[in-house]
Amino acid sequence: MDDDQEDLAILSLVRVDRPHATIEDLHQMPPLALSGYHQMIHDLAREGLGPVPAGR
Repeated sequence: MDDDQEDLAILSLVRVDRPHATIEDLHQMPPLALSGYHQMIHDLAREGLGPVPAGR
């Protein structure tokens, strides 16, 4: 997952609590606030969940 895909995945999780959040909002959040989301997407990826590669 590249940085842009990771940002979009984290943004989708943030939007559960803040439906109108944007990428700019995400970039203004303190790193500690994002660490749980970051860990969650990596845990999901380890379980095989995540973006489907192009062409599949």
